[in-house]
Amino acid sequence: MKRKFAIVFLAHPIEQGALKWEYTCALPLGLKRKKIYNLPIIGAAIEGSILKISRNQVKIHLDIDGAQSVQDARWFPYAAEGNQVWYLMPEIGSKVKLYFPSAEEDDAMVIQSVRHAPQGEFVEKSGRKMQDPGVKSFGNPQGKEITLGNHDLTMTAKEGSLYITMQSGIGVFMDSATCIRMDSSADLELHGRSVMLYGEKSLHLQTMSDTLELGEGGFKASSGQIKMNLTSSQAYAPIKSAFEQQRDELGLSGLIEKRTKRNKAVRAQGKQEALIEGVKGLWSFVVDAAEITSPAVLLGEHVYEEITGN
Repeated sequence: MKRKFAIVFLAHPIEQGALKWEYTCALPLGLKRKKIYNLPIIGAAIEGSILKISRNQVKIHLDIDGAQSVQDARWFPYAAEGNQVWYLMPEIGSKVKLYFPSAEEDDAMVIQSVRHAPQGEFVEKSGRKMQDPGVKSFGNPQGKEITLGNHDLTMTAKEGSLYITMQSGIGVFMDSATCIRMDSSADLELHGRSVMLYGEKSLHLQTMSDTLELGEGGFKASSGQIKMNLTSSQAYAPIKSAFEQQRDELGLSGLIEKRTKRNKAVRAQGKQEALIEGVKGLWSFVVDAAEITSPAVLLGEHVYEEITGN
């Protein structure tokens, strides 16, 4: 009966000029050896860079190694900050540390994704983000970012073309180079001291039964009770006053000259009419005086006749 044994001890002494090999064997199942631990590694943190990412595990290339293939690299759990709340895995190429909390090498984990000097187009952006320590930012290499400033909060989907800014003292500002859409399975309400809606080409409002459309083609409105359809429109110039018509015809200087002459003529006519009225008044006075003196003259002649008898 053949049985397998494991060599647990080997010696090769020389006796009387002869080299001997001595083996101590034991059954594999009965063999028990004390495990040797690398105690100096406890608490060590070896720097490296990310090679591959899968779920909550990473493969790394330690800086102390000359070369490391992705296939031969071992998976290590990544200890992201925030415990179970955040899922923040590092990017490929990020600098990390391989930490050994105990002498058991299987307990090793990757921690602390370290910020390193940016390269290429990220140099300027990184400089802007870190120039004010009071500004906190959270983003990814794809351009999605949340920035907490001293007086504002900005959520950016694409820098410069798609973002929402909430600023104290001003309010909420939404900017998009493409479409902005708001959907609600319940009510959607807009309240404010004034609500303004602008559309460069058209403005369209619609409910389940009513429609209102304002556009370059005209005004269209329909509902269960009222229907309107405007297919053509015509613009008219504003109606001008007589003053505006004369101004357009003569010009401003010509209009002033004409009105000055007319005012002078009106004043001269007024003086002439006043003179005529004065003459008329004087003539009326003369006529009245004559009417008063005429009876006295006639009466005097009658008295003279009575006295003289003539």
